[in-house]
Amino acid sequence: MVSQLAVSELQQITVEIKVLKHQTAQNIIEIGKRLKRVKDRLEHGRYLEWLHDEVDFDPSTAAKFVKVSEQFSNVATSPSLSTGKLFELIALPESVDRQEFVEQPHMIPSTGESKTVDEMTVRELREVKQALKEAERRAERAEAERKRTIEQAADIQRTNRELREQNEQLKRQKNPEPQVIEKVVEVVPPKIQEQLEWDQMVINNAKSDIEKLRKEIESLKLQQTDDFDPEQAKIKRQKLQMEADVSTLQLKVYITEFLKRVGVIAFMDGALAAADPAVKRQLTESIKSLEAYLAKVKSALNSRIVVENAQYREV
Repeated sequence: MVSQLAVSELQQITVEIKVLKHQTAQNIIEIGKRLKRVKDRLEHGRYLEWLHDEVDFDPSTAAKFVKVSEQFSNVATSPSLSTGKLFELIALPESVDRQEFVEQPHMIPSTGESKTVDEMTVRELREVKQALKEAERRAERAEAERKRTIEQAADIQRTNRELREQNEQLKRQKNPEPQVIEKVVEVVPPKIQEQLEWDQMVINNAKSDIEKLRKEIESLKLQQTDDFDPEQAKIKRQKLQMEADVSTLQLKVYITEFLKRVGVIAFMDGALAAADPAVKRQLTESIKSLEAYLAKVKSALNSRIVVENAQYREV
């Protein structure tokens, strides 16, 4: 069944093809155009029947005619260009310009002669075409080799860069750059500084009193006796009292010196707040111990001790 092609039109195309089969290369191109037109508009099975019954073409030859028409429709060809040469030309690489190839002379590999396609035999054209394909394959291999060389060079550069980086890293590990350590100097507020100076004065006075008492104790020469001597007992009581005063003053010195040392830290609330929780817990435990000790000191201060027979007695 004819599809979208009138019977009369098909008959006209058939007659045209039969006439054109015996004429020039341009006719071959025209035949290819008509074959393509019929092929596009007939069902596949009907097209093959038409090729065999009406125009006496086998499918492979018809396909070559169609390719000739597609590749050479816009190429100026010589009237003497045979069907065999056209069939050789359609197998050229797609990168080859058909017009230039037909017009320019080419060297025949077997003879070294230079001829145009029109001057060549089919065999010579086949040689030139084969040489052209070989040259194209060599160019493709050369391009592939060039790309591999570029990739290898890139790999070498990348490896060298990595080795340089590793070398620099090793150098830095052996000879580390000096680190700049910034030291924050806390400025003691004037009020804290005044308190520290006052505490230092109190410490110095207390130390002076302690030294005086120690000298007085040394001046008291108590003699041991089995018999009770009121005068000796009095001297001993004075000595014990002085020793108690020395101990008390010494404790005052220790406390004052402690407060002086921690006084600078006391105003640094941010430093205490920013401390690590574990460090804070340690400080808390120390504060509890200090509070327990101070409680004992307060209890002792609130008690009253008398000296009887040169001995202390709490009342």
